[in-house]
Amino acid sequence: MTKTVFFGPFIGEFAWEIMHWQGWIRKVCAEQFKDHRKIASSFTGRAGLYPNVDEFWPVPDSFQVHVTNSVQYIVKGWRHGLPGSKELRAVPEKVIKDGAVSLEYRYEEVYEAAEGPDIEPQATAMYEDMKQRLPNDTICFTPWQYNKIEGDGLEFGLLPIDHPLVTIDHPLPLEKRLLIQEIPASAQTLDPLCATDSSREILNNVIGAETQLIALFPRYREHYNTRNWPKEKYLQLIDRLQGEFPHCKIAIFGEPGGAYFDDGVPPGTIDLINLDQNNRVAVQIAALEKSIFAVGSSSGGLLLPYYANCPIFKWANPNDIEDDIASQILSTPVSIYPDTQPEVDEIFNSLMEFWRSL
Repeated sequence: MTKTVFFGPFIGEFAWEIMHWQGWIRKVCAEQFKDHRKIASSFTGRAGLYPNVDEFWPVPDSFQVHVTNSVQYIVKGWRHGLPGSKELRAVPEKVIKDGAVSLEYRYEEVYEAAEGPDIEPQATAMYEDMKQRLPNDTICFTPWQYNKIEGDGLEFGLLPIDHPLVTIDHPLPLEKRLLIQEIPASAQTLDPLCATDSSREILNNVIGAETQLIALFPRYREHYNTRNWPKEKYLQLIDRLQGEFPHCKIAIFGEPGGAYFDDGVPPGTIDLINLDQNNRVAVQIAALEKSIFAVGSSSGGLLLPYYANCPIFKWANPNDIEDDIASQILSTPVSIYPDTQPEVDEIFNSLMEFWRSL
């Protein structure tokens, strides 16, 4: 009888799902678990990240409310209000430059503990319900629990309190420490994410088989809002791009609640936010295959084009480098404009230089 392997449920940050989770799953499904019945579970709409599993189980609706509060492999307020909300704040400092006093800004991270009941018991109850649907001998890997793969030395997930890395000097009491061990790139496949035939067909029914796209990622979050670029500037940029690339359609990417225009996209653009939620990421991957480049402010969503091998132009705080990890291990062309709040002309002109260099 075929044995079952279960991956999930993934309830953490989209960026971490792309950079540390899906690549490992694709690798082990193609190798040691190729003859198993393979099941992955994550938030609704993300089945496209797991093209070689046999089944995808969406996280129940009762837990979907936490999607915007995900962080690393877990959720804000996991235990004792931690992890909390992170904000990058500019702190002015007086400096002497050319003999005169001027202001410069340094950035510091500020954290605020989450309120409400702990999320960990809710996640555990959800996982136990899923396990009831699995054979007793199922092999399970859950990113927000501790996992150790015997034989290759790989360990990942939320480290237990007695783990050596947790018991080192730390400013928090032992019971409040939430230390995450990520899955390294060396344990993952770096093959590009490819669209399925069915997702390409869905997309072609929306835009036509010959249409080229520009992928726009207009990030909007209530938390860490220093990364948000004003909606008015996106509208101006869309205007400029439509004039420069009349043969292309601009496709608006994102998830409901995580991007501008989730309540209606600008005229002449394609809505890839409010798709059938079961196919959202799969169709977005298909759209990236037809995109000449992706553009937007720094966000986890912009990691999707890294793995779909679509050129990326983005703007970001020069100290904010988590996306650059992907650029170091993948061959996708990328250009980063080092400013969180640039002007539209700056972005458009730099984007055109990047486009001409491809």
